[in-house]
Amino acid sequence: MVDKAMAVIFTAPPFAGSFGREALDTVLAASAYEAPLSLIFTGDALWQLVKGQDPLQAGSKDYLSTFKALALYDIDAVYVSQKDLAARQLTQDDLSIEVSKLDDQEIRELLATQDCIYRF
Repeated sequence: MVDKAMAVIFTAPPFAGSFGREALDTVLAASAYEAPLSLIFTGDALWQLVKGQDPLQAGSKDYLSTFKALALYDIDAVYVSQKDLAARQLTQDDLSIEVSKLDDQEIRELLATQDCIYRF
């Protein structure tokens, strides 16, 4: 077991390149090492978690449904920026998975506890 804590910050909207898929691939690969993982969604990346999207209509492969399987990989530390959620007029009910909302200070505190931080 690896004890280095790792955070992956999702910043890109879905279907605007491969950043979302690459971030998710990084998370799934890291989960094999049993490292403590924290996922943080900020800005337009929050749209990756919105229910009812059809990636095929956007001409993209469907990686969004994989977020629903995070628990199978023992990944349950999923956070969203409370400020960014409100700015997009989204609520927990709009999202496809359970998340914890953090304010900016809480995000900074969480990141300060991480050994590795990846931003996509």
